[in-house]
Amino acid sequence: MAKPLPHHAEVFTHQDYDAFFALLADCGATRTLRELRRTLLDSLARRFGYRDITFFLGATVPGLFQDTEPEFIGRTQSMLDAYIDDFHRIDPFATLGTTKPFAGGPGPITLDELGAHLRDEHKDYLHRFLFRQRIHDKLVQPLVAETCVGGIGLLARESGDFGVKERVLLTLIGQYLPPMLDARIPGGGEPSWSRGLTPTQHKVARLILLGSSNQAIAAELHIGVDTVKKHVSAILRATACGSRTQFVAMALAG
Repeated sequence: MAKPLPHHAEVFTHQDYDAFFALLADCGATRTLRELRRTLLDSLARRFGYRDITFFLGATVPGLFQDTEPEFIGRTQSMLDAYIDDFHRIDPFATLGTTKPFAGGPGPITLDELGAHLRDEHKDYLHRFLFRQRIHDKLVQPLVAETCVGGIGLLARESGDFGVKERVLLTLIGQYLPPMLDARIPGGGEPSWSRGLTPTQHKVARLILLGSSNQAIAAELHIGVDTVKKHVSAILRATACGSRTQFVAMALAG
């Protein structure tokens, strides 16, 4: 397995932070699940320069690899039909990435991590599918939400193109995007932390998870900042959390 990732402050520049927060703002402004998926890919391409990206979605981790209408950018378009028809069955990210020692971690999975565990069918996938498309590096980040599971894939021509910064970026996306997915599932099941909250407290909690300040929440819900503070205190009491940071960590951990 890969070494633990450094804190983002050790690898991100001011420009990286600006781009990441702008990406969150782009995604937060969307209203539908499809719009969110497309916006995330567009923002990764426009703000970070990635050229070949996919976004698969499913009800479960194995199910996301069977998505017949994924979002994509770049050369991945020419690969989708073959993947959907055949190669998803032997994709090592699907058959290995959902099992130990890879499952359960918050960060992305790389080809290098899977390398020592590849079976013959996985090598077939690499040589007959990825390498023929001149793809020699792949990074997949799971987005495990309460109501669905997503998977972001970055692809590159050269092995080793994706380094620590890409892994840290995708890890952050894996932390901040799942609540946005839940919020855009029509009629989706409510997360466990929302039990006992009033409708307004639930709205406030969702905005906290999106990184909104008290002032931004007040403006969004057309209530006073003092009222927001009271709702935040009630949310923390109901969820047995001592701070907003603890609440976010608890909610994102599922």
